[in-house]
Amino acid sequence: MINIRLFIRVENGQPIGNPIVEANMRQAFPDVDLENLPPEFASFTRVPQPPVGKFEVYDGVTYEWNGAAFTDVHHVRPMTSAEKQVVIDELKAESPGEEFVWDENKLAWWIPRPIPDQPFPSWGWNEDKFMWEPPIPAPLMTPISPQYVWDEAAQNWVLVND
Repeated sequence: MINIRLFIRVENGQPIGNPIVEANMRQAFPDVDLENLPPEFASFTRVPQPPVGKFEVYDGVTYEWNGAAFTDVHHVRPMTSAEKQVVIDELKAESPGEEFVWDENKLAWWIPRPIPDQPFPSWGWNEDKFMWEPPIPAPLMTPISPQYVWDEAAQNWVLVND
């Protein structure tokens, strides 16, 4: 990753305009010592915009002093109930087909499938993976590695005899 130094103009302690890349800074302000900035300039640190969730709103970016440089401060807020309802209504309006059913809890469309029988009483259902899972993950098994089976009484995986 290339590290590009950035700078920003400052008036009365507040950033003015947008950050300036070092090459442009040197060209536009050749008399400014970038290692000892005068009060009308400051270093700037770019911060990537964070991901915004389904029920969040990106409200823009401001530049704020962090003690060493000005930096991006991204503003993300939760949606209001009304904004959230608009998103839900839009999702519900986009049915992918007749075989799909709307799930109010997950706020998503899905195709109903029968849940397979529970293999052991201790195993729990994982809705995201649509599968039963043991309370202890299975050891890694390949065609050439030892094989294991679930022992419900021991609540653990046991090695299968060759």
